[in-house]
Amino acid sequence: MKFAEIAVNAPTSGSRTFSYSIPDDMALAPGNLVRVPFGVRALQGIVFELADSPQVEETRPVSAVESDVPVLSQTQLDMARWMSDYYLCPLFDAAAPMLPPGARTRTRAYLSIAPGVEDLESAANSDAQLRTLQAVQADQPMELERLVDALGEGARNSVAALVSAGTLVRRYRATRPAVSPKYVDSLRVNAGALDDIRLWLGEDGRDARRHR
Repeated sequence: MKFAEIAVNAPTSGSRTFSYSIPDDMALAPGNLVRVPFGVRALQGIVFELADSPQVEETRPVSAVESDVPVLSQTQLDMARWMSDYYLCPLFDAAAPMLPPGARTRTRAYLSIAPGVEDLESAANSDAQLRTLQAVQADQPMELERLVDALGEGARNSVAALVSAGTLVRRYRATRPAVSPKYVDSLRVNAGALDDIRLWLGEDGRDARRHR
């Protein structure tokens, strides 16, 4: 089994990478963009190197490949490592400015009431949990950060307890890229038709029919 050392799009210390196993049906190379599990979340990551053995005893597999070909060269990966070490910033953040426009995405958490939960008062163990459930029910699926803005940082603890109890369901979605390709229609004369056009117009560029 092969392994990949991946920088994830999350606050980490220095130039740290995380070891992930590569599924047998997946082809990876340094510079690929991937999606990997990270805690309870699914995050974007950049493959920095392949390895025969991981840094830890147990690894989780790479979930998906987001780029068919590497989006960063080895020179760019080396530059990102230097920047991470020099400026003491996360490795992914050092590499992100070199990604193609729109390639970087973020993952947001969304909450909804679990199926079968109807009596919110019975499902809540505190007033804070009840307020959390009522807010989610009023606008579900509700983004976690919107809930925190409305109820305060303490809502994170209520969410964690309710998700653990199976009362809330937490799902993750990748944000849309801020930049996307722009397509412009264009026309080009078929090279094979140029001779016919010259004959039609005449050598001096005037319509040959007027001189017949």
